[in-house]
Amino acid sequence: MKDWLQDVIDSSSGTQTELQGVDNSTQTPVSTSIRREEDDNLVQSAHYREIRSGRKKQENCAVMGNSGLGEGIKKNIEEGVFISVEDGRITKAVLRHRNDVMQNISMSFDPITMVCKNCTARGPHSVLEASDGKGIVIVGTDQHFPAILPSTDKDSCIPIVRVEDGTVREITFASLDILAGLWIPPKSMILIGSISALSPKGPGPYGEDLIWSSRTIGDRLGEGITVCPLPPIPINGINNPKNT
Repeated sequence: MKDWLQDVIDSSSGTQTELQGVDNSTQTPVSTSIRREEDDNLVQSAHYREIRSGRKKQENCAVMGNSGLGEGIKKNIEEGVFISVEDGRITKAVLRHRNDVMQNISMSFDPITMVCKNCTARGPHSVLEASDGKGIVIVGTDQHFPAILPSTDKDSCIPIVRVEDGTVREITFASLDILAGLWIPPKSMILIGSISALSPKGPGPYGEDLIWSSRTIGDRLGEGITVCPLPPIPINGINNPKNT
């Protein structure tokens, strides 16, 4: 897919499927009063709001270094969310709400069939089959990434698994849970990253989590799969999805 970050479409309409789960700042002063614009109409689910509310109560994090807010003081830091105003791409994703682990998860494909229906040029297709017969690229991330990233031609799209406010470990386990027991083409790549985790932890501990993620995915999925860090993309909060 050509210039895939520029191929994000404005999904102002569409359907949304819901699956009920069975089971710090940097050295720069951080304003704790800024709140992202949210559109509660984008996700019609009481489960989403319950989990979102529960996680927000746990979002206190220690301020790192001398940032002007006080050493080690707990502060609420607002992150972007799944339901950013004027970003209707979430309505084309499949949602899973895990009350047991307090996670809201969005997927650009149906995790039961592993089929993507968002690529209009290609039509419904398995996300595990690359159009050129080569490996695929899978993204595991938080909300700071498009909910869907369809191909604008007949080339492969990028299957995306997002955990709202997810840590690297949460995202890793969520991705492995979906991919467990499935055949993934050799030479495929999995990109893992989370601005929600990088912000409070800082680069040191965040890097350690990425190393752990790479080893864990390699152990679970076997050889032939490359795991790489996903470069931070602070997309959430951008009102026009075309500006990605």
